[in-house]
Amino acid sequence: MPATQSLSEAAEAKLTDAINDAVDDAPTILWWDEGGYLENIVETAADSLGCEFHVATDTPLELRATAPRDQTVWYAPKPKDEYTDWFEDIETTGNVISADIGALAVACFENDQVQAWSLQSAYEDASDTRRVAELLYESLETSSGLPGLETLQTQIVLDGDENPIKYVLERSADRLPTDETLDDIQELLLSHGVDAVEVVTDP
Repeated sequence: MPATQSLSEAAEAKLTDAINDAVDDAPTILWWDEGGYLENIVETAADSLGCEFHVATDTPLELRATAPRDQTVWYAPKPKDEYTDWFEDIETTGNVISADIGALAVACFENDQVQAWSLQSAYEDASDTRRVAELLYESLETSSGLPGLETLQTQIVLDGDENPIKYVLERSADRLPTDETLDDIQELLLSHGVDAVEVVTDP
C-alpha cells in the first residue's frame, strides 16, 4: 500500500484539524516533537496555512515570551511530558499536537495506518534514530514519488536498501547484524519467497 501524502501534507492536515477543533478563533497550536526532526516540515505547513511560526531553541518556556496575536504555531523539539503544566491554557483555547517524525510517517499512510504503526515502532526502537529519521524524511518528502509501506519498512531494516536477497548476498556472514535486526531480515527474505532452512547449523 503506497503512502497517500507527504510529510508536509500530513503535517498540514494535522494543523488544519487542530485549528478547526480549537476554541479560539485565532488559536495558538503547540507542536511537540521529541527528537526535533520536523522543524522544517511544521514550518512549511504553518506558512501554507497563514500561521505565524515560532520555534523554541533552548526551552519551550521561551515561547511564552511574546503573546501571539494571530493564528500561531509554536514548535517545541522536546517531549511534552516535562512542560505540560506550563501550557494548559493553550490546550484549553488552542490545541496541542504531539507527533515526532515516526508518528507523522504513519499519518502519511491514511489507508493502512494499522500496518504503518510499524514505522513508529522502528523509529522509536532504532539505535540510530537520526538514520531512520533521515530515511523517512527522504522517502516521504524529497523523493520523486511516495513509497509503498513494505518498501519503506524494508529500507529501514536494511539501512536504505530495498532488496533483502541482494543485501544478504553482498555481505559475508560476519557482516550481517547479530541483534533482532537479523530476525527482521529473515522475515523479509521469507516475504520475498526465500524458503527457510529446517535447521540452522551455520551462517
